[in-house]
Amino acid sequence: MGTFDRILVSVDGSRHSLDAVCLAARLAKIHDSALVILHVIDETLLDQLSRFSQKNRDAVREELRNSARGFLDDMKCEASKELVGTIEVSIKEGVPHEEILKEASAWRMDLIIMENSAGEESPTFSSAASPSG
Repeated sequence: MGTFDRILVSVDGSRHSLDAVCLAARLAKIHDSALVILHVIDETLLDQLSRFSQKNRDAVREELRNSARGFLDDMKCEASKELVGTIEVSIKEGVPHEEILKEASAWRMDLIIMENSAGEESPTFSSAASPSG
């Protein structure tokens, strides 16, 4: 394998996160890396949606999970166009930044790529890989 054996890309279903997945897939191809596409259902958002929609929390959770499954399948399909070997998708629930770090640790990720919806053009990188040498 290359410099990055395992790459995690966190997504929210937006166009920006699709850009991040495409970039992650290209990097995974170059480095012969496994790719994990992660979506975190924000528990605070879940509570707010439940309260405002007047639906119970489980019903809102299931709607959010179904939506996530749909866009994760689309993103996995896009990533597979780069002929990446191993692509996993994962849905977690909690505080997004905490869950991203937990998953990165559990999977022993070398690189984390996050979509950037702040209006900037490129995704954000964070590498846990140490330089070789």
